[in-house]
Parts: sequence; structure tokens; C-alpha cells
Amino acid sequence: MMSSISTHQKIIDKLYIIYEKQGYVSEDYIFDEVVKYDLPLEEVDHVVDKLLSIGVVIRDETEDELYDEKDVQDRSKIDYEELFRDVVSIDQSIQPFINKLREIKPPQNRECQNLMPQAKNNNQFAKERIIEMYLKIVVRIAYWYHQKYDFPLAETIQDGCIGLVIALDKYEIGKQEKFSIYAPWWIRQNILRRASIKNPLVYAPVYIKDKLFSIYNIIEDFCLEDYECKNNNSDLTIAVSKKLEFSQAQAEEYLGNLNLFLSLDQLMEENETVFNDCFMAEEHMIFELNKKEFHSTVTEIFKTFSPREVRVILLRFGFIDRKEWTLEEIGNEFGVTRERIRQIEAKAIRKIKHPSRIRILQPFLE
Repeated sequence: MMSSISTHQKIIDKLYIIYEKQGYVSEDYIFDEVVKYDLPLEEVDHVVDKLLSIGVVIRDETEDELYDEKDVQDRSKIDYEELFRDVVSIDQSIQPFINKLREIKPPQNRECQNLMPQAKNNNQFAKERIIEMYLKIVVRIAYWYHQKYDFPLAETIQDGCIGLVIALDKYEIGKQEKFSIYAPWWIRQNILRRASIKNPLVYAPVYIKDKLFSIYNIIEDFCLEDYECKNNNSDLTIAVSKKLEFSQAQAEEYLGNLNLFLSLDQLMEENETVFNDCFMAEEHMIFELNKKEFHSTVTEIFKTFSPREVRVILLRFGFIDRKEWTLEEIGNEFGVTRERIRQIEAKAIRKIKHPSRIRILQPFLE
């Protein structure tokens, strides 16, 4: 009896090492190991039960070789083949990805639920299987956004796939609803987060993008190409405010996010003389900005100096009245000797040359 128990443990230990390496153990391999150790075939059930009790994923590899769509239960009621044809007709570059999806076996009864604990325990096989099971949903959601808001299909599918991975990473067993409900939410979230609104220069969080995309059809009804409105803007604002159930002020704010930006190159071509005049003033503008920034920086540095040190430096280098005062003139103002002013000046300059302050001033010296 002890020998049988010891043999069982050897088999289980060996199979567990294989499981850790590849994320699962095949039924055939379990059977071969039992036969190798001359155990009765009924002992296979004992070994399988023990492996399952310690969380090992057991897989029938012959399923992939003998996979027949007629023998596999696909509980979804969506004609994915029609969806795949539509997707490929829109973007031929997606064809290899779609071909791969056609080969993936649909989720079976309780399969995701059984794999999830292993996936959350970082089992690579379980994670990959769960991801591939829900890739069709990614394509369906991405296709909807393409049809509804003209999102670029390939990029949207890619963003949806990332959202699916995020969903699996964030999913907590027992805290969230079923993964089949939880995953689509994250897929949509990441698609919206990555999507660009009409004005890509304006950042908009997901909750705002969701509302902006929902009013595109209203804008198209009111406006010609490039948002040249054929009706009064107030009519558009009223329509948007009703759609979003917002005040007109809020509706105007949302519409402001959709104002198109103009190409600077295009403006320069159309208004070359005007822009040349503008660029002539560029150096002066930059100089004035740098001067203000320098003044602000020096003011901050001088906060670490004594009032007397600051006054001496400002007078000595003409920062007050554009006149560089002599040591004697400054001494007369303070009622001290010329030598004393020289000492104060030297001390202040040493402070300015300290590495910590030089680093702050360095950009203005380049």
C-alpha cells in the first residue's frame, strides 16, 4: 500500500512539473505515466482527481486535432462568419487575423469559469485560452464603433484586444460579475480611451468622448463638411443640449471640443506675407519671454540672500537704474567703507556660483 502511495506521488510530482512549464497536462500524458509505472488503469481517476485538487489544468490535446465545428457547442447566437466577411471587405490587412479567429474553438460550458482561477494564478495557458475565447467579441465591438463613428477598424480591433487583456488582469473572482459581462466593458473603455475626437489637439476623458461620439450624427445633420454649419449655430446647440440632456451652455462647451484645428503650413501658404511679418517679431518675443523668466528665476534665488547682499548686487551690476555703481558709491549709501561693500559683493557672488544655483541659471547662459 505504501509503495502504491509513493508511486502515485512520484507520478503527481512529475506531472506537476510539466504543468508548471507549459500551463497544463494532457490526458494522454497522464495515461502514459500510469501505464509506465504498471499501475491499474483505474488508478488514472485517482491521479486525475489529485491533480485537479491542486489546481492543475488537464487538457485533451486530441480535441484540437479532431476539432469539428459541428461537434463543438457555440452558444453565441451571432453569425460571426458574416461579421468576419464584412470586416475583411473593409480592411484586407485584417484577413490573417480573421483566419486565425476562425480556427479558435468557442468557449464551452463553464470553461472560462474553470480556467479563471488558474489564469489569476498566472497560468499562461489558461490566460491565453481565455483571451482567445473572447477575441470574436473584440471584433464585434470594434466593428460596431467603425459602423457607428467611423473609427479605423484595424486600430480599433487592436485597442479592443488591449482592453481584453486589461480586463483579465483586473478581473477579481467573486467580486465582479461574470467575465463575459465584465470583459466587454473594458474593451469599450480602452477603445474610447484611445479613439481620437474630431479635434485631436484637445484631450478628452472617456466619459466626455462617449458623449461627443453620440452627437456626431446631429452635427452631420446641421453641418456641411468641415463644420460649416448651414443652419444657425443656436439650433445645433439646442439639438445637442436635448440629446445630452444638458444646458445650452454645457452643449456649447462640448461642441467647442470638436472645433477643427487648422494646419499651420496651409495657413502659411495662403498668407505668406502675414506670416513672414509674424516671424520677424519672433526673436523679440522670445527675448521678452526669456527676460521675464530670468527675472522670476533670479527673484527666487535672491530669497536665500540677505537684503543687503541683494541690494549690493543689484546696484553693482546696474539692475536698478541701468547704472553700475562703484564700491564707494554703494558704501556711501549704506554708510560703510568701500572695503566692506567689496566683501559683501564677494560673498554674494560666491553664493551665486554655488553649483545648485548655477544649475538653475545655466539655461539662461546658453
